[in-house]
Amino acid sequence: MTEFESLTVDDLRKCAMHLVESYPDGIEASFVDEFFQFKAILEADQDRTITYMSELLNLDGG
Repeated sequence: MTEFESLTVDDLRKCAMHLVESYPDGIEASFVDEFFQFKAILEADQDRTITYMSELLNLDGG
């Protein structure tokens, strides 16, 4: 999940947009912006375990 740290912002945006285009019935276009918000939260936090990331997603109903 944290491998995205090595990608540029442009590469991340391309990857997120590719997911939206690949799954138009399953992923909304807002995913791209939501992904960048989630990325910022992770970068600001020290706990990067999968368990904690999952808890963050569940807090928002995701």
